[in-house]
Amino acid sequence: EKREIAKQHLIAKQVKNHGLKKAEFELTDDALSAIIRYYTREAGVRNLEREIAKVARKSLTKIVKKEAETVKVTAENIDDFLGVRKHRYGLAEQADQVGVVTGLAWTSVGGDLLHIEALKLPGKGRMKTTGKLGDVMKESIDAASSYVRSISPQIGVKPPKFDKMDIHVHVPDGAT
Repeated sequence: EKREIAKQHLIAKQVKNHGLKKAEFELTDDALSAIIRYYTREAGVRNLEREIAKVARKSLTKIVKKEAETVKVTAENIDDFLGVRKHRYGLAEQADQVGVVTGLAWTSVGGDLLHIEALKLPGKGRMKTTGKLGDVMKESIDAASSYVRSISPQIGVKPPKFDKMDIHVHVPDGAT
């Protein structure tokens, strides 16, 4: 839906607002998808319009400086216009990392992968959670902790071991 709104309204609006001619500026479908996936993370189109405006401004600058007569923005060169990607889209870690698991979360724009980090350290048996966590995520962490404690004798972990260590769980991107 966002792609169609952008194609039918937003791109033409920004071309007009920046004084570009239709022949001077082209934003491919792949580039538009990349903007939606990697640079905006909202249910509406306000940030999408801002990112398209940024691309239009940078394209106009290239034309005015005579660096190019026409600008074609593609998925391959979108980073040149918008910089480093702001969001990951559907990527699990490329390499396994000790203490990091991948989870799924429901979001207002569909869903997302979460990278949940866990660390054990000497302590007094406390569980610490950080990141922007909602009640459901906090309850899930507590339930997982209780489950592991309940089956610890079966998996070869002596219960007193939990009294001598703290566990820190961090969700960098957050989930509500």
